[in-house]
Amino acid sequence: MASLEQASSSAVIGMPRSSATPVVPVQRLAELDYRLVIIPSDLQRAAIRAMQRTLQEIALTGDSGRIADELASFGEREAIVRTARYLALDRV
Repeated sequence: MASLEQASSSAVIGMPRSSATPVVPVQRLAELDYRLVIIPSDLQRAAIRAMQRTLQEIALTGDSGRIADELASFGEREAIVRTARYLALDRV
């Protein structure tokens, strides 16, 4: 396996905190000419934990009202998934 110094010509490195890859500070990676660091599973794992928390609340109380401030607003959700764009496709 190549060392960080040998591999830096690719300019991309995966830095998942849960793997065998040692976590290297971003400043050090920049010194080695890495221009892009990907952390492929962190957002996914964060989303899974948030979904578990929300499902737990729904199971306990019947809805997510008590944790509503922890959730994206409905408008944010609509913008992110671009609902209006998909609905407009039906009208074409």
